[in-house]
Amino acid sequence: MMSSEEQGMLRQSVTQVQKAAQAYLGQNPTFPEAVGFVTQIHSAIDKVVANAVSEGTQLACRSGCSHCCHVRVEALEPEVFKIARFLQGLPQAALDQFTERLEKHAAAVDGTTLTTHRQACPFLENQRCLIYPIRPAVCRKGHSLDVQPCAQGADTLPQNVAIIAQSEAIIQGAANAYHAAGLPAGGHELGSAVLAVLKNSDAPKEWLAGDVKLK
Repeated sequence: MMSSEEQGMLRQSVTQVQKAAQAYLGQNPTFPEAVGFVTQIHSAIDKVVANAVSEGTQLACRSGCSHCCHVRVEALEPEVFKIARFLQGLPQAALDQFTERLEKHAAAVDGTTLTTHRQACPFLENQRCLIYPIRPAVCRKGHSLDVQPCAQGADTLPQNVAIIAQSEAIIQGAANAYHAAGLPAGGHELGSAVLAVLKNSDAPKEWLAGDVKLK
């Protein structure tokens, strides 16, 4: 539980991020500009995590550890589009394979909630992320200081509060900036949302118009 002072600092951080993001996005960003800004969001969160580690935080997360890849991942619209664009740039056979995986995943998670979702991420293979360089912000901020609670499926994990708070400020501030630019930026179940974009060639146009359905 954050103190009132910490909550005030968090709100201030959100506002600062929002102002910086709005300065970049402007009022009428192009589709490539709006989606491209995701890279800055991700870089900022990666820096938060790196700073915490350099200051002595010891993360239990290791390559091949995929406990957190079996919970619901929610991504912002621009993140969904970035991943979909990556998939669309693959050879047709590879795209078809991903589409099939996403269809199976969407059917499996339909009707689940944040607490009942226990399906492997459709981008997980051999306990490793197939889209690691462009993984969503929530994946970047997710971590644990002890692997045992993760393995046991605990409801709460020991985490670095600074990483979570600063990352949340970045995500919320950026989402606010997208909204200010007339672009929806809410949380959507990753696999289902990416599939929706792949199946709707008009999705980019609809998003720029402020109305896109990602399910």
